[in-house]
Amino acid sequence: IRSKLGLDSRTPRKQDFQYNFAFSGATCKQLAPDSYQHQSTELVRLMDKDPDYWRNGLVIIRIGINDFGQLPALETYAGGNPGTESLQFIDDCLHHITNAVELIRQNHSSVKIALIGIVDNSDLPYQQETDDTGHSNINRVLDTFDEGLMELASDDPNIIFIEDRQWFSTTLGRWDSSGYVGRRQISLGGPAAITNTQGDHPKNIVLADRHAGTVFNGLWVRHALKHINWHFGFGFTPLLDSEIADLVDPQGELGIAPPKRTHEDGPELAVSRGRLEVSMNEFSDFQLPYEATDADGNDISETATAFIETDSGEKLWLLGDGRDIRFDPKRHTAGQYVLQMQVLDRYQQTATIRIPLTIHK
Repeated sequence: IRSKLGLDSRTPRKQDFQYNFAFSGATCKQLAPDSYQHQSTELVRLMDKDPDYWRNGLVIIRIGINDFGQLPALETYAGGNPGTESLQFIDDCLHHITNAVELIRQNHSSVKIALIGIVDNSDLPYQQETDDTGHSNINRVLDTFDEGLMELASDDPNIIFIEDRQWFSTTLGRWDSSGYVGRRQISLGGPAAITNTQGDHPKNIVLADRHAGTVFNGLWVRHALKHINWHFGFGFTPLLDSEIADLVDPQGELGIAPPKRTHEDGPELAVSRGRLEVSMNEFSDFQLPYEATDADGNDISETATAFIETDSGEKLWLLGDGRDIRFDPKRHTAGQYVLQMQVLDRYQQTATIRIPLTIHK
């Protein structure tokens, strides 16, 4: 009724985070224009209201877990016989995502789109024991979905695919019939070790209700932003360990956050060269040695972002972040610029350096 009257009809109704269409239990079908939530048309309707605002915007599509990634389905995959119904779910999901991308592209050709690969719930601590053969069988099925997303991204330079499963198992390890495999624990600067376990204390990756915890989400956001920065040249500041820790342990009482000093000086950023000259055919080998430390002497170089500024003040962000800052011959052409590099510490204090830059053909 609201839609017929020309009113906002999105489900659920949002009074905040206007462009966030995440919905518990959503399936890929809900992207479709003829579905109950019709998320793709609702998003495009909002984007159409302010196309200039969205000219260099970013849409993240992360969906599919409720279609074919829940534990009962994974148990079937592990046995080596996924069945035609499961594979059809994957095909249908790829179909709905492709249609959503095409709908966005009709009126917003320059918008960047990040397609997120499927997570593997069998890596989490609440699953049943799965041996290496079972994991291989699961990955063989889930690869079908990821490969479909990669193919969609390969046709459009404004689309990136970001994988999920290898990142998780490499960062946090996984569970199988022999126990906990891979990296057993991580630290965010405090004395408590964070592990691939289940419980409501933030030292556990998974909450007691089987949803991802805040630390898990923080680490994943950092992973995603790193690839988005690298591919699109956005200037998102990378997340610090201490930023994630301060969010889940603001008083430092849970052992997750590192101790805070009573008085904080700003960070320091030192670059080895006072002027830069680089030719476009040297972009792939470009290196700018630098060091960045916070008031406690911790290395915060990984938080570095950089852009080159034209005479008119336009910012052209460099690709990547931290030690991976790079030029792109498609974006950064020959001319006179100023390169600005900046770092951010856990207290949101910045240090900035500006360096004259000449780019030769």
